[in-house]
Amino acid sequence: MQLSKRTQYGLRAMICLAEAYSRGFLQTRELTARENLPTKFLESILAALTRANFLESKIGVTGGYRLAM
Repeated sequence: MQLSKRTQYGLRAMICLAEAYSRGFLQTRELTARENLPTKFLESILAALTRANFLESKIGVTGGYRLAM
């Protein structure tokens, strides 16, 4: 079964967020550095996952994304 790049990148980001859940929120730039993903494309994927209530987002210096429980 073939998955789109959007789906592959979304899954990779969610796995990375799951591994770092105990650390709290991860910023987009940290996710892109860890997984070597394109920043703008990942931002749109993370926004869609947040709207679908898979992720929580927080704005600010300590902000970023984490898995929603």
